[in-house]
Amino acid sequence: MLSDNKDCSLTDSNFSSIPIEPIPPNLARPIWSVMIPAYNRTTYLEQAVVSVIEQTREYAAEQIQIELIDNCSTNPEIELLIQRLAKQYKISFYKQPQTVSMVENINTCIRRARGHLVHILHDDDLVLPGFYQYLEVAFKQEPSIGAAYCRHGHIDENHRQQHYFSSLERNTSGIIPNFLERITVNSLIDPPAMVVRRSVYEQLGGFRPELYGASDLEMWRRIAVRYPVWFEPQVLAHFRIHSTSQTSSLVRSGKNIADMRQSIEVTRSYLPQPISDRLVKRAMEECALYALRNAFRALSRGDISTTNAQIREALKCSYSIKVIATLILVPFLAVTSSLKRYLGSGE
Repeated sequence: MLSDNKDCSLTDSNFSSIPIEPIPPNLARPIWSVMIPAYNRTTYLEQAVVSVIEQTREYAAEQIQIELIDNCSTNPEIELLIQRLAKQYKISFYKQPQTVSMVENINTCIRRARGHLVHILHDDDLVLPGFYQYLEVAFKQEPSIGAAYCRHGHIDENHRQQHYFSSLERNTSGIIPNFLERITVNSLIDPPAMVVRRSVYEQLGGFRPELYGASDLEMWRRIAVRYPVWFEPQVLAHFRIHSTSQTSSLVRSGKNIADMRQSIEVTRSYLPQPISDRLVKRAMEECALYALRNAFRALSRGDISTTNAQIREALKCSYSIKVIATLILVPFLAVTSSLKRYLGSGE
């Protein structure tokens, strides 16, 4: 039996002011709310929906809410697709009366969620067999946790598995020790892998729109300050990398790093004082190194604009010796990578 854990002794005015109202106590509630935000893009939406349907067949209708949240799309095809999917798979949908920001649409997902457990699956991502079953067990087994996530991989626009899997935080299922330090310094989680109790959102508020591309990172840190977080070592979700994604657009402009930097500063306001400065310094350095890795990849494919944007934002994060040394190596590594690809092509 799932129950909402609302025992939270800390109070902090620096936590989000985006309110999430509780569900009325007399309302019948499902275990799961799977909320799928969508906007204009039709390419991957059906794959996302089908992946959820295939992994939730064992749930009775009253145990799971599956809802598409359309951000008032301007593409006429998206409404037809959503209506067909809703009818075909007997799921609900909601259309925003006007287009709002991506983050505000996600907060709408949370507000409309009725389940005890909330999973927000973006319209281009996927869940794999066992996702809902394994993560539900986590919340039943350990009522104190506020969130749980699984190991996950990346796929491309053609559904091909990329050579990336998220870090293996532990070899067996369970609570992650020192998770606050880990998540403050490193970006460990892509959104499709994470499940959060709705009562946690009620306690801590919704995602911060001003952080945009890094609003999820800040949320995971906010949760980690207040609750234990569970890790499932099996790969049970896929995050899609493609040229039309919000993530790709943010990388090209450098805004992904600017948002990450701002999220770290927000996190500073509620980190425990004895470790705050140390963690923020490490987080800023790691953010800069991540930007330089992006710059290296961009330069190796000849994308000078993205390279410059990522380097510019990296140096706003940190001037540490490690960062400067890595910056010096970026052109050399990019040329080496390009040469290897050229020689390997046999041209």
